Amino acid sequence: TPSTRARTPTQVVRARLMPSFTRTDDWRGKLCVGATCEVSGEVAPGREPRWFEARVVEDRGDAVLVESVSGHLGRVAVGRGSERLCSLGTHCNGKPKGRPR
Repeated sequence: TPSTRARTPTQVVRARLMPSFTRTDDWRGKLCVGATCEVSGEVAPGREPRWFEARVVEDRGDAVLVESVSGHLGRVAVGRGSERLCSLGTHCNGKPKGRPR
């Protein structure tokens, strides 16, 4: 199979990782107060996390304080690199604002 075959030096060079944000936008770095995004969080203890449309209310450098548009989640501090933070339309696409998915 291709994954188990020995690679030539040319193939190894092509397999190197590209620099970050070569083909995508650095949307996390551009988050500012008032920006919208999606955040996951528990609605009740022990329940599965749900995704909500949220608005950034405070920029803390490496983290942002977000608040769900519906108010179901309240204010939550989330690291910019966290998997709990997604660009708008990733999970809530086509859903009413703030509704769990």
